[in-house]
Amino acid sequence: MIDVSRTALTVHGFSPDSPLSPFFGKARYVLVVDSDDNPLSFTRNRTWTRNWVCSAIAEADVERLICGFIDDESLHQLQESSIDVRVGPCSRPAINLIRDFVELPRACGTRSSEAHLYVAQDNTAE
Repeated sequence: MIDVSRTALTVHGFSPDSPLSPFFGKARYVLVVDSDDNPLSFTRNRTWTRNWVCSAIAEADVERLICGFIDDESLHQLQESSIDVRVGPCSRPAINLIRDFVELPRACGTRSSEAHLYVAQDNTAE
């Protein structure tokens, strides 16, 4: 059974305080967090492709993903794997977005032939 607290994040750096990557396929790392006992695992993106990122997320056995942007094909592939995809701002530490998961907007594709990107607005006052 999949632990629903396991969350993947596409991040820019090798730190829990790194922001989300602004580019899905070019995310430097996929970070997996298990909120039950807080282990962190970073997997480095060695191919710089959306296919690698999707595979790494699916292999991490997560039910949730937070990313800064996502294209239609990747979104569809992850949704077919029953992964709940949310978009978050790239201006805050990614690890802090986990507690706000249910408030983050769901990624929703256009299913057109063009790749579309989804941007989350950070409306929080710092």
